[in-house]
Amino acid sequence: LQLQRGGPLMFMSAKDALQRGIHDSDTVEVSNDVASFQIRAAVSPAVRPGQVIIYHAWENYQFDGWRHFKSVMASPMNPIELAGDYFQIRPITMSNYPGFSDRGTRLEVKRIGP
Repeated sequence: LQLQRGGPLMFMSAKDALQRGIHDSDTVEVSNDVASFQIRAAVSPAVRPGQVIIYHAWENYQFDGWRHFKSVMASPMNPIELAGDYFQIRPITMSNYPGFSDRGTRLEVKRIGP
């Protein structure tokens, strides 16, 4: 539980956290011009400044207001949809799987509480 802490968790660099007044386990709001969501922050020396990392397959219901971390990704389509007629990778409505992974999404992170 120390790694996952029982719920959605975002890892960020100590430098970025210090600049934003964020401490380990604070609740933060992650946002851009597309959407926003709330998540707990884990301050880690293993993360480069300027990036955040969210591991695991968190479900929408685990986020406040069901706003999942994929909500900030502007990608209008799932590239797996172009793969052809393979059942195991066929997108299924409302399953959120398989999902897109936009690794170039710009975000801002601000502390909203402990």
